[in-house]
Amino acid sequence: MVILMFFFIILSIAGSNLMGGMLKSRCISVQTGKKHEDDIICGGFNSCPGGHFCGKTNENPNFGVSNFDNVSYSMLAVFQSVTLEGWSDVQVML
Repeated sequence: MVILMFFFIILSIAGSNLMGGMLKSRCISVQTGKKHEDDIICGGFNSCPGGHFCGKTNENPNFGVSNFDNVSYSMLAVFQSVTLEGWSDVQVML
């Protein structure tokens, strides 16, 4: 169990460093300033459709639970992925 927790901590620290704050990037309309209807996460390889730009919002997906902003939430996301309980919500965001 100690070795497993060690790997979880290492993976969550790496996730925080690599993806911290990235899930707050959403496609926002140029004209209205509102989020896209489909709540598209942008940045990296995902680009926004025409008439939208990639901007930061204050909310994370899954009511703020699924994110990599700090190590504790990263550990929760790693645990969800390993146990396959709610992992599809995390995988869709990435």
